[in-house]
Amino acid sequence: MAIKKVVPHGDWESPISIESVASGARSLTAPRVCSKTGRVFFLEGDGTGRKAIMEMTADGAVDILPKHCSVGNTVYEYGVQALQMLPDGRLIFSNTDNTVRILDPDTCKDTTVIQNSTVLRYGSFTAHKTSPWVLAIQENHTHNTPSGVENYIAAINFETGKVKRVISGADFYFQPRFSDNGTRLVWLEWNHPEMLFDMAKLCSADWDSNDATVKNKTLVAGGNNEGVCEPHWGPDGALYFSQEAGGHRQLFRIAPEGGKPVHIDFLGIGGIESWKQVARDEEISAIGADCVSRIDESSALVVAKGPTTANSLFKINIDDSKQNKLLRTAGLSGSDFADGLLSIPEHITIQSRSEPRQTHGFLYMPRNNKFTAREGQLPPLIVYAHGGPTGMANSGFNLRAQYFTSRGYAFLTVNYVGSTGYGSAYRRYLYGRWGVSDTNDVADFAEHLVETGRVRPGAVGITGGSAGGYNTLQALTRYPSTFAGGVCACGISDLVQFDEHTHKLESDYASALLLLEGSSEEDKKCIYKDRSARYHADKIQSPLLLVHGVADTVVPIVQARIIHDIVKKKGGQVRLVEIPGEGHMLSKPDSVRTYLAEEEAWWRRTLLKI
Repeated sequence: MAIKKVVPHGDWESPISIESVASGARSLTAPRVCSKTGRVFFLEGDGTGRKAIMEMTADGAVDILPKHCSVGNTVYEYGVQALQMLPDGRLIFSNTDNTVRILDPDTCKDTTVIQNSTVLRYGSFTAHKTSPWVLAIQENHTHNTPSGVENYIAAINFETGKVKRVISGADFYFQPRFSDNGTRLVWLEWNHPEMLFDMAKLCSADWDSNDATVKNKTLVAGGNNEGVCEPHWGPDGALYFSQEAGGHRQLFRIAPEGGKPVHIDFLGIGGIESWKQVARDEEISAIGADCVSRIDESSALVVAKGPTTANSLFKINIDDSKQNKLLRTAGLSGSDFADGLLSIPEHITIQSRSEPRQTHGFLYMPRNNKFTAREGQLPPLIVYAHGGPTGMANSGFNLRAQYFTSRGYAFLTVNYVGSTGYGSAYRRYLYGRWGVSDTNDVADFAEHLVETGRVRPGAVGITGGSAGGYNTLQALTRYPSTFAGGVCACGISDLVQFDEHTHKLESDYASALLLLEGSSEEDKKCIYKDRSARYHADKIQSPLLLVHGVADTVVPIVQARIIHDIVKKKGGQVRLVEIPGEGHMLSKPDSVRTYLAEEEAWWRRTLLKI
């Protein structure tokens, strides 16, 4: 065994470069299978910001999308599903220029079905199997305010380009789906001020392809504070969907002949490791949205990742996991690095210090096959708060975390209260407590790891993006002595301005998370101000780095400029990095390079004191 060099934490040399992380930021989503030919397609970011339609052939993955196209939309600002198969084997997609196009995979040529519009956006397609109609969410920005933007379900005739609004009246729509026989459709809808994950209603109706009409709308499930989502039709006409029941999300089925939903009791379906039944843990531990597509009765395409496996396209055999096959990996993965380099996440649960509950996280300890620290030396810790806040961190391959752990840092991703994956009670506990309970959790974890001797006292930093950025700012104001530095990406510093200027989808999000039932307008003003770092900037003692996209429409860049100017005026150490042309996710490769370089320099300054 090779003798490791003894070098202080943070100074270890690593083959995981900034360029590795930037190229590893490529996305891989939306697997699609042509039911007639069995051809396999999926979406992949090519490392330049362009998202291409790829075909998986015997010779590997091939980009079949013309270079002037890039798949994507900004429906609900974050974007929704943008690619779907047509019954004739072609693919319909929303292009980033707000056109809707069809790609012929045989000729690799595209045709425009809906011309560019400055006010109309389309996504979440579902194609009828025997007619030229495609359902989609249509979003109208004629009046571009949270209350003025309108959403519909529209029917698009891909032969003529005709567009007809077929479902309207609700504030939001999601996941329209035609049944296999084409006589029925289902969709999700909800209204202001409801939250999708609590109050969405699953509706169904009859469909007439002759005149593209929807009749006999009925409520299937939902609207009862037990979030319903992911409707899918089975080949036999049964309807499947998930709904929270007994504290966790469960699978339900309605028989082809109708009737009441029946709960499908399947081991593990309520937890965060449901795919254990069909895949080995070391292969798959995390699956994202729109990442599963049926091939046949015994197999499916799945985009997923494992602890040391990057986001990848798998062919999963549901009867025998030994037959699972890796088809494509987006970016670097564990197999690209030497044994002993990658850190394996450890799931940790601790008791909250301020409330009678637990909180959870994944801890990555420093690891490098060539370097070690002096015996007895403890590593600095980077605490990462995920976005959402009703999102989650998982144990899937995290190249950004590995970038730091391979250099000698410990890295903790916190699933603070409000996160998904731990039951509805855990998620809903954040209601009325955002900016307090979630911040308590990151501080509790940091202090726990220091007190138990796992990380170095005085060398703990906190970071996060979006809601995680808000958490970062709150942590620096509420726990100024716990964190030696902070890196806030696209975070909220002023809840009053955020509430007034955010986009439609999240226009009620803040009030749901901040206010208790029965709160008055005066209560709202006080709470929003009390939980905004802008009004407590004098409490920030640690150096603060702000990274923000200039084109961010979810959390406008004014949020970063506000806190930067106030901290600077009060004599604090603060730096603002504005990234031109970048939106909320900081996902473009050049943005990733800038962000990571600035972040590492900040940790060297604040945690390593270099």
